[in-house]
Amino acid sequence: MNTWFEERKDIFVRELVEGYIDCRSLFKNICKEFEESGKIKYLSIDQWIGTDSKKGPLWNLKDVSHTLFRNHNTKPDLVEYIFDWTIGSIFHEVMKLKEDVYQLEAYVPDKDRLKEADNDAALQTIIEEYNIIIGSARKNLDSQMESIRYLFSKSDSLLKSLLPRYSNNGLLLRFLIKNFHKIEDVLCGETLSDIFKTMYGEVWDKAFIVAAKSYLDGGWHNEAKNVLEMGMKYFPNSQEIEDTLIKLQIGGMSQS
Repeated sequence: MNTWFEERKDIFVRELVEGYIDCRSLFKNICKEFEESGKIKYLSIDQWIGTDSKKGPLWNLKDVSHTLFRNHNTKPDLVEYIFDWTIGSIFHEVMKLKEDVYQLEAYVPDKDRLKEADNDAALQTIIEEYNIIIGSARKNLDSQMESIRYLFSKSDSLLKSLLPRYSNNGLLLRFLIKNFHKIEDVLCGETLSDIFKTMYGEVWDKAFIVAAKSYLDGGWHNEAKNVLEMGMKYFPNSQEIEDTLIKLQIGGMSQS
């Protein structure tokens, strides 16, 4: 067993989910840009991917996924394997998209300059051939964007299937609770209760207990109290949340 990896696995899982939500949000913005203008800014794609020496959010997501599911002599189950494969496929589709976006932004010729070749048959032939190449790049944008949308829709479902495996990961629960508005927006209608019902069943008050205990382990007493009070709003009759809140208050909030 890789002790180093096991000690940090909760952190990697939190980074995986956080990175996925961030990448999903960035892709949603790129889709909106494309739908409104029919174009994609190269800078948007470039910053999303980054480079080997300066990795962007999507590159980091791919690396974290590989770290969790490929690189530590652990055999992933089928859902983990397909999720990792899907993230890798998204990365490579976006790399191809980046090339076409760059070509369309950097190498589309000036129409006024091309008019100068009206009386030159040889140049006209070259221009026509080049227009075919540019036209092909424009068509590629549609098909590539559709492929990436499809892959993300599948990875959304796979992520939801993965989450129950990490129901005791306090770092993950803290992230999910703190960012639930963004998550609901990105995952198109998946509410906090939908996500936690997947992880814990119909009675999902345990999510707030796990998050609060994680905060307490780090000495974050006020944050633990806030999470438990949020849980009481969802589950006003939860004896476990109430007992944990009482213990916290007896322990002395003045330590925070």
